[in-house]
Amino acid sequence: LDSDAADDRPAVAAAAEPVAAEAVESEPVDVRPAEPAASTQPVVVSEVMEREAPAEGGAGEGVGSVEFLGRWHEKKDDRAMPVKLKYGLNIEWNDFTGARVAFGRLVEELVQKNAPSGILVIGREREGARLSWSASADDVSYQRHGLVGLEYIKHENIRFAGFEGVVDFHKGDFGAQDQMAVYRVTLPRGGLDRSKWAGRPPPLAPEDLHTGPPDDGLLSTGEISGEYSAPCEDGRCCRSKTVIPFGPDAIETFDSWVCCVPPSCIGPRANGKVLTRKPGTNDFDWMTFSADGTAGGGFKKRPHSQKRPFRKVETRDLAGTW
Repeated sequence: LDSDAADDRPAVAAAAEPVAAEAVESEPVDVRPAEPAASTQPVVVSEVMEREAPAEGGAGEGVGSVEFLGRWHEKKDDRAMPVKLKYGLNIEWNDFTGARVAFGRLVEELVQKNAPSGILVIGREREGARLSWSASADDVSYQRHGLVGLEYIKHENIRFAGFEGVVDFHKGDFGAQDQMAVYRVTLPRGGLDRSKWAGRPPPLAPEDLHTGPPDDGLLSTGEISGEYSAPCEDGRCCRSKTVIPFGPDAIETFDSWVCCVPPSCIGPRANGKVLTRKPGTNDFDWMTFSADGTAGGGFKKRPHSQKRPFRKVETRDLAGTW
């Protein structure tokens, strides 16, 4: 989390263009709960911010916290806080990636400034999002344009290893583009593991790592795992696929192929994807697996294929030149 480590942050983090803006000083406002919109089903904050057991470390070790401070009005031509990270159609991010990158950068600043807590702000764009943060617990500039409400609209919770609470934003959360969600992030009292990225998700629970036979008659991801190949198309393009379990309802696939048209060849090429199971089926996104070892796209498990175990990849495993 020091300045040297900042140069090694994932490439996706470096892809975003920071947006320069002037900080706006403002006075804190009186926070009063607003009535929830009729079209939503609000969830009480305390019901959403359920306590998460420490993901790492032994008993008695402190964990950090993420506290929801409400939804606040924003103005495009008069930002309450400087926009530090913004992504849209030109950057292939999703909200999980955006939230984790912003969270990690806020934690970096808190550690560098020896500050106990700071503010994280998430706003919705038409195609993407804008994110702001401040390494000051006393920063109330987000209150500049007034409170929308303190009700928490629960959608897809985004959790962080070593921190209680969640960050959550969804296309339906903010409606118009003139609102933002605000969170207070407090560091663990016992400090952080500087060898690990602060924005990483918590480790999977044991039940989520189960890849054995399910009790619903479906194929397990362990049974699906292995090496697959497909007949060469017109004798020119040959394809292979490796399937690795990623929990009971998700798999990771690695595909490679080569195409030859004498006297030249294209390849080999490769890519990877994470596919999720369609509930109640053996369909993983667009690909269907069968008990006889066949799979969509003309793939068939190789005769001597072995099951592939799930292997957790640490961020330190990714260090290097790619």
